Amino acid sequence: MEDRERVIVTVSDIQKVDTRSVSDHFDDDISQMATYDGEKVEPPNARVLSIESSLDVEDSQPTYHRPLATEFVSVASEEVEAQWRAHVSTVLTDTTGAAAVNTYHLFEQLFKATKRRVGKLTKDSCGFLAENWGGVTSQFLGAVEILNSQVQFPHIYTDTEVISKCRLLERHKFHVMELNENFISYVQQRDAVMEQLENIKVSLRRMSVASTEGSPSGGSHMQDLTLCRSLYKLHFQLVVLLQSYSSLLSLLLSAKDNSHATDMSSEFTDIQTSIGKAVSACEWFAGAEATTPTSAAYVDPFTISLPAAIHTLQEHVKQSECIQAVKLLRMFRRKWKDGSFGLSEDDDIDVLLSVYARYKSERRSGVLIVTDTTHKLSGACSNLMEANMMLLLSIKQLEM
Repeated sequence: MEDRERVIVTVSDIQKVDTRSVSDHFDDDISQMATYDGEKVEPPNARVLSIESSLDVEDSQPTYHRPLATEFVSVASEEVEAQWRAHVSTVLTDTTGAAAVNTYHLFEQLFKATKRRVGKLTKDSCGFLAENWGGVTSQFLGAVEILNSQVQFPHIYTDTEVISKCRLLERHKFHVMELNENFISYVQQRDAVMEQLENIKVSLRRMSVASTEGSPSGGSHMQDLTLCRSLYKLHFQLVVLLQSYSSLLSLLLSAKDNSHATDMSSEFTDIQTSIGKAVSACEWFAGAEATTPTSAAYVDPFTISLPAAIHTLQEHVKQSECIQAVKLLRMFRRKWKDGSFGLSEDDDIDVLLSVYARYKSERRSGVLIVTDTTHKLSGACSNLMEANMMLLLSIKQLEM
């Protein structure tokens, strides 16, 4: 049997190696094992072959360290409150902005879940109120309609470079604390409404039994009034929560003119509009993937890898092929059900904007994207405040 060749590598030998060959053959050299006394060992000082070694090599290029940026992660409605509480704790100990960059997207998901919860509680409450409370119930339902139709959050993408170099982190923490306090108050008001609803249900069951026995069935006016008061406080707290978020948003917008930030908001506002139109178009052409020969039909979602899927979406958005991007996204969502591409079609716009923002920010730091829907958010806040004032006046009249 032939003796194995022994390989001895020294620092002096490595320093004589042409740096271009080191770079070209790095993968092979670093995996090669030398032998010593018949046993495989790692070559001495093999770490000096690394591109990021401490040797002073003139031809080596500096490594680009991409800052952490906003990540799109869909959270189920039943889990979002726990995720928010954990996020708040993380932000308060954040020193780099790595957690802060995700506050905006997570709060948007929290508010959407909160809005759905308030809508359901409001409709349930109005169903239990007496018929002569019809004026108040219509006002409550009108406030829910404003929540559903007018509250639109801007898409936000930024990185730790913006948070740190624009000196936003400490003020960001303060606004998150304020948001969380207002959310805690909202939870308290929500629980109060649920308790009042349960009390009314119990009373109605008792009155139903009493009426069958011939007893009078009055005495629910005070319960109805208490429920209206609690429901008003719940809606009011939701407005306060939304205003707190607007303050946090204003803080981020203050960085748009900072020299450390690269503002891409205008470009992405246009892209958001195009994707929104594509989503609407796909609703009309449901099932068109099976009959219309588009490039989306030639992508096999069962064999494509996750990075390749993301790249495919990026290319379609880049080429303004938004309808095909939406169709592909929905195909990929059926394969990856972990939230990588959202949890439902409601996430379509945010997912596509997020993956394209990652593409646009490659090898670039200080990216800031806030799509132009902030005026709609402030307008919705004003309309909700007006609706709450009308509700308060109506309840005051009922108390007389």
